[in-house]
Amino acid sequence: MHLNDSSTLQPDVVTFRKPYREIDHSVVNFYSITKEQALNSVEVERLTVEDHVKNKCELALKLISEGVFKEVATVTCSDHVQAYKLVSNINGRWYTTPNKNIKLAGEASRTTTTDDIIVIEGVPHIISAFGFLNVETSEYFIVKK
Repeated sequence: MHLNDSSTLQPDVVTFRKPYREIDHSVVNFYSITKEQALNSVEVERLTVEDHVKNKCELALKLISEGVFKEVATVTCSDHVQAYKLVSNINGRWYTTPNKNIKLAGEASRTTTTDDIIVIEGVPHIISAFGFLNVETSEYFIVKK
């Protein structure tokens, strides 16, 4: 499932795509008179990694139910990694190359990438930089190779 092109500026989508980053206090200290002054001068969202993941999963389910993600293909394969490899290609357009394991469900206009959704046995998984995040359990399936 890909995000609809027209939804990229929707507030929930912007929040969904926002990566988790801790405040780099060394930068704050370097550029500020005091750390306290710097932290009070900007709106800072303090989340734990666990809260960030939980929020991302909740937002994904909400965005899926609102139709913000569109189904682009059904892939027949053995696992997450193979599915991802079949629907992503930096050197070309996977959706224009015939493949017996891929049935297009609609119009695909780009490669599958981070923050897109792969549904495995009915369970949505968010593609991340290092694996897949199960939206229902908030657990990561980490790809080591």
